[in-house]
Amino acid sequence: MMAGLSGWHMLLIMPFVWAIIAGVVGLVVYFAVRFAVLHALKAHTRWVDAGKPAGATAAPYPPAGPAQGPAAPPQAPGAPPQA
Repeated sequence: MMAGLSGWHMLLIMPFVWAIIAGVVGLVVYFAVRFAVLHALKAHTRWVDAGKPAGATAAPYPPAGPAQGPAAPPQAPGAPPQA
């Protein structure tokens, strides 16, 4: 009855079937988690914005980059500027 689904050729086919099934399940889980995280981040942003006073805007972050190093030590009066 099930003679077509047994034999040595199934040893070659079954790993590919399992790999395809695992890939599809992996993609479904990936997109489900991605959608859930995106939804949670949007909801959190709305929640934070709802708690701000009316008309208040967030101060922008300063630009990132090498110019944001530690502050230079104060210069002595009359000293030449540092490069």
